[in-house]
Amino acid sequence: MADENDSEPAIKVTDRRSFTRDGLKRDQEAVTQPKEPKPSPEPRREVKGEGFTIEPPPSLPEEMAPGDAAFLNLVVSIYQSGCIHLGLAGESEQAVAEALDFEAARGTIEMLLALREKTKGNLSPDEGRILETLVAELQMAYALKVSDA
Repeated sequence: MADENDSEPAIKVTDRRSFTRDGLKRDQEAVTQPKEPKPSPEPRREVKGEGFTIEPPPSLPEEMAPGDAAFLNLVVSIYQSGCIHLGLAGESEQAVAEALDFEAARGTIEMLLALREKTKGNLSPDEGRILETLVAELQMAYALKVSDA
């Protein structure tokens, strides 16, 4: 007959002391601490309202470090600045027309190009793709706006 305790998982005890009972030094691999399990992410929720639906932003890949997110925030911030200077963001047509500043837009494009050059070979594939896409979008918008002016 099986005991009630047979259904419970077995407890594993690992000796992580630096020295054996004989006083000999153990392998460092045996002494290292195990990684703690990552907490499970909160489920993404959709917010619905009258006439709109807001989906939560996609979560960052697990292997992305906090510094990676900071870099992408910097790149997106510069990109948004360029969009404002090109009149792509604004609440009214008058505000958009007043915001047009081709020199400032050109400066933001040059900043992104400098970042791309200085970080070449040090970006993850996702970071490189995002940076390339944002630079291309700003360059295209700049060319279209200048040709219309």
